[in-house]
Amino acid sequence: MLGLLPRGTAYLLVVAVLVFLGVQYVPIYFHAFQFNDSVRQEVKFAGSARKTVESVREALLSRAREFKVPVTEEDIKVSRDGPFFIVNINYSVPVNLRVYQHEIQFSSSFSGATFQE
Repeated sequence: MLGLLPRGTAYLLVVAVLVFLGVQYVPIYFHAFQFNDSVRQEVKFAGSARKTVESVREALLSRAREFKVPVTEEDIKVSRDGPFFIVNINYSVPVNLRVYQHEIQFSSSFSGATFQE
């Protein structure tokens, strides 16, 4: 193949597979990281902005769309426990590797103090 020895062909094949896997997985984890960071910020400042549980859920859904994360309203559980907002998010992202398909499960939990009068 292209004048390469069998060993060189094997290395080229391994590199091609690694590049393919990177193209499939890296964007998923990158978007999940961005989404988790924005959720953390939203929960942290929700109390000082006097947000309600429903407005926090809507803001998180908007952030999910912004970061291309397949989160639905049912995946986001927002509650208020005294001076804290508590957010639990569980979702999965399908990965199509042509010969194998599976889902990556993500689970996040955040809490932040609210400021009450």
